[in-house]
Amino acid sequence: MDSCYTTGEQYYQELGLEQYGFSEEERHAICEFYDYYHTKKAENSYSSIIVPLSKERSAELMPHMESYLPDVCLLWEDGSNNYAGVYYKGVLSGKIMFLCHEGLRDTPLFRDISSLVQSMKAGLIRCFLNPFLSDSEYNCDYPAKSLSELERTQNFILAKEYLSNIQCKDEELDFQLALKAFYLLPAQNLDLLIPMIKLNNGIAYEAVDVFGFHNYQQVIPFLLDACENWHTNMKNYTKRIIDKMQTR
Repeated sequence: MDSCYTTGEQYYQELGLEQYGFSEEERHAICEFYDYYHTKKAENSYSSIIVPLSKERSAELMPHMESYLPDVCLLWEDGSNNYAGVYYKGVLSGKIMFLCHEGLRDTPLFRDISSLVQSMKAGLIRCFLNPFLSDSEYNCDYPAKSLSELERTQNFILAKEYLSNIQCKDEELDFQLALKAFYLLPAQNLDLLIPMIKLNNGIAYEAVDVFGFHNYQQVIPFLLDACENWHTNMKNYTKRIIDKMQTR
């Protein structure tokens, strides 16, 4: 990490982040984390592996992002080839995603930069592996247990749009659309995902995780019926999720 910048504002300008059109609030949050990191490093009290993306690393990565994830600006890394970035345009503008070596998941995990920054400063997020796959406490904003009425409405509309675009033609595209819908969909509307478990593929597997995360017990009869036609590993996994739901 290039630590020659003495302030977050200097870092922001040197990386040319003005081109992404961040709001003043987003700019402040980016600078806030850099200042926090720089101060803690100077005090030899910074214990996290998460660092602001250096100018050199940004110049190396961002040209690839133009064809890979053109709506995302990477801003942080964890030293293990995992990154966090922000959607700076499009319908997910402002939301945070993790890019990790486990595979592409462009799902929104935090509602905004400030939310992620506060979680990183508090030590709740210590790397950028997908936290939804971890057994540890879940500390991201999405999937959300509860939302304001405005967020619920906005996320419901967006999730429905993603689900409606699944065409069962391009498997990878369908998978990413489904994941984004699953993470955004309010818990009150999970019935929209029940048809997904009939697909008998990776999308169904992810749907099971979301149902388990929200403890959506209404889906248990459908899962029991569907998993009889699934391969052994997926069947056993689904039954473990069901057991957890029934014992909560």
